[in-house]
Amino acid sequence: MVVERLRNPLFFRIDEKRDQWPISFRGEFTSSLSFYHIIRQFLLSRGQDCPITQAPYALRKLLTTNWNNDSHVKMLDLMSYGALLRSLNKSAHVNGLAVGLMDHRTKQMKEYDQRNGLSFTPYDIKDSTFTNLLTKNGPFDFIVCQPDGGINNFPQPANHTVELLRFYLNPGGILLTQYPGDRNTATRYMEDVRKLGLCNWIGFKPQTLFYPPVLMIQR
Repeated sequence: MVVERLRNPLFFRIDEKRDQWPISFRGEFTSSLSFYHIIRQFLLSRGQDCPITQAPYALRKLLTTNWNNDSHVKMLDLMSYGALLRSLNKSAHVNGLAVGLMDHRTKQMKEYDQRNGLSFTPYDIKDSTFTNLLTKNGPFDFIVCQPDGGINNFPQPANHTVELLRFYLNPGGILLTQYPGDRNTATRYMEDVRKLGLCNWIGFKPQTLFYPPVLMIQR
């Protein structure tokens, strides 16, 4: 966390007493570490690699591998306050939308978003009209749901993940999220996704001492 603050002056933790959705402002460094092992698994399948020394930049490596440097990647930074979207906007050709329960951005964050064409919308994903927001702003090339509770907040996590893939992720796009379940549950889910023809690549990494289980899908 100290390293993250040094790298990103926009990093801080929200006041949990004011928000029932207490997550950190997690930028590229922290998020890359959370997703590192599944990203590396994908890169190896593409003849690329991201050694452990480059783990803090795994998301950047993923972006340059899946999209060339000249492509503008449209991202959905889901269940977040835009820190990852902001970080990747600085280091790669990324723009898009962040969705958080409440708007806790600082004045500095809001000014940066306005200057760089980034959007933030306060929204409760449990709201029945949430899909209207996605329809209005999507589809997306890259969807990330921070892996610390993340998509578990959907009423039916697996069904909503399929919905994100089917309707709101462009062909060739990537979804990265925490997956609610153990290896056996994830295996059954991945088979269902394959049968639906919604992925070119799918991978799962079980929970470790420091990180929750994560799922990555390339449509």
